[in-house]
Amino acid sequence: MLIVFFLEYLVGVEVGQDNIRKQELETLEQSLDDLKTPEISLFFQILKDDDPVLGDLDASISIIEFSNFQCKFCLRFYSDTLPLLKTQYIDTGKVNLVYRDFPLPQIYANSMPAALASECANEQGKFWEYHDMLFEDQNSWRQNDPGLAISTFKQFATTLNLDQEKFDSCLDLGKYSDEINSDVDDGLDYVVSGTPTFFIGNEKIGYSSLFGTQSFSDFQTIIDEKLSDDM
Repeated sequence: MLIVFFLEYLVGVEVGQDNIRKQELETLEQSLDDLKTPEISLFFQILKDDDPVLGDLDASISIIEFSNFQCKFCLRFYSDTLPLLKTQYIDTGKVNLVYRDFPLPQIYANSMPAALASECANEQGKFWEYHDMLFEDQNSWRQNDPGLAISTFKQFATTLNLDQEKFDSCLDLGKYSDEINSDVDDGLDYVVSGTPTFFIGNEKIGYSSLFGTQSFSDFQTIIDEKLSDDM
């Protein structure tokens, strides 16, 4: 089943507004959570692009994540599932995680600035530290006016001791907007219709997809099958 992009018809949210009311956003997110699905498709060509990789670049299996930093369910993956994946698969060299941007600015007003900020941090070699800070402190900026959120993103750069002038210029100019839009275009080609969406596997054995807030055991089942198939 294809999920309608942005789910505007399911929850009565009018796409085109820069912001939506908090209650509408919560209703939308609950609809996204209700529509989470198990393994739905098999793909053989899922590009990693040149996006940040967590773990061994030569790991036999990749998890390619399409995510946005303002999404509550992306935060849930970060908080509840990623630590277990990291301990059991990523740190052991079996699997790596590729982060690809999929902001939804019509729904999440701060998702594009957050993605731009993470790319600016990546330019200075601190993507994963900035990634973690965006998720761990999501409540400090998630519902803010975009201007205030950008100020918070610049403060995060200060906390990480980044070159502040370089970071601020990068963010203010939207330096990596084309890179982010390229991720979005690829995601749409792969029928990504919401965040988070994951593709697990490699080009030899194919990638299986997962959508939404799946449990560690859901990932574990697919990863173990892929590892076995890749032997």
